[in-house]
Amino acid sequence: GDSHPCIAHTLGNLGAVHLLIGNTNVALDILIESLYVKMSLRAKAKAEGTSESNISAADTFNNLGSASFILGEYDDAMSYYRSALDEHGKFSGSSADVADTLHNIGRIHFEKNELEDALVAMKESLQLTQHSFGHEHVNVADTLEKIGLIYLHQHRMDEAMSAFVEVLHLTKKILGPNHVDCAPSYHNIGMVREAKGEFKRAWESYTSALDI
Repeated sequence: GDSHPCIAHTLGNLGAVHLLIGNTNVALDILIESLYVKMSLRAKAKAEGTSESNISAADTFNNLGSASFILGEYDDAMSYYRSALDEHGKFSGSSADVADTLHNIGRIHFEKNELEDALVAMKESLQLTQHSFGHEHVNVADTLEKIGLIYLHQHRMDEAMSAFVEVLHLTKKILGPNHVDCAPSYHNIGMVREAKGEFKRAWESYTSALDI
């Protein structure tokens, strides 16, 4: 039939794949259909007095948020991500899932130049990511980089530098000193040095990024 958890799950997978390969509008339509099936199943379960424990829509809301973010519809994306947070709370989402959603919320605040709100969300995400994966993980480095960029936009140069140096250290340790993901860290360090008037050292950082 058309209304079954497997249908919702498969639609969700299809939407996720379309999202990954860049078919964002198609993904949005399919994910909305998946969400509709899940909400219908949840309403039916509630009416029948049965459990809704297997009808979490957190992943669907999160992917809908990502699709809306890509399309530049930040208010819609924020609404979807906040709904995902509610779902994590209702269905006991993992720390890693909550961290991912908070990271996404922080990105929206950053794009809207709401820097203090972005910083709060990213710091919460960082704590949960470290709790889930330890302190030496690529997800930790990614969130630290976003925190550094927020500090940079707030003109908090010493804190930005500290974050970017830590990201470079982690990336070198996890992926190797010549991995392409080290280049953004060198570039970011260069931006801080340039902003501080340390032009020779900034040039060295930019050159390291370019070499990689």
